[in-house]
Amino acid sequence: NVEQLFYFIRKERAPLTPENLEENLQFGSVRGSPTASLLRLMNGIYTPYIFGNTSWPESIRNNFSANFHHFMTSLTDTRYNLQGQTVFYIPIEAMNVEAETAIEDKPLVQRLEITMVHWTRQIKEFLRAKEAVEMGESLGPLEVIEFWREQCTDLSGISKQLDKPGVKHIEHILKMAKSSYVEPFQNMSQQIQVRENH
Repeated sequence: NVEQLFYFIRKERAPLTPENLEENLQFGSVRGSPTASLLRLMNGIYTPYIFGNTSWPESIRNNFSANFHHFMTSLTDTRYNLQGQTVFYIPIEAMNVEAETAIEDKPLVQRLEITMVHWTRQIKEFLRAKEAVEMGESLGPLEVIEFWREQCTDLSGISKQLDKPGVKHIEHILKMAKSSYVEPFQNMSQQIQVRENH
């Protein structure tokens, strides 16, 4: 196992000089799992850069943003599912926009609705896994204990995420936009809170 990997990629057959290094050499490092490293890179560098860029035409920005969020949702899921954790992807593009302004941007509202639908699905999957064990799947006592330990940790994690400012802000925007996806999400959220309190 390699803890940290440094990489250097040179343009094919390009001679390297101090003057042309920036345009002919790309370099960086990867720490831990490649998936976790890619998620760190996307969240730390590319996501702020992409959503800070206001020079793109609106149609290109809307189309790109939808696909970008889909990719980031999948990447976030993959990274944390490997550890048995449910983690919500929170699109940063809505974080610095007042709800009153956001609801006027229909493509943004649609992207946030897709995010909320995914959060609802994540909670449903968590609750379904719990019900499958409660219904008597054939696990040994040690597996059952380990399962419930992981479920308790994941339940606590989901509950904390439901109170995150980003989640609350998106929920507020979609409530103001009268989105039909808010009620199912709130119902699932209440089930999480009820289970955590028991």
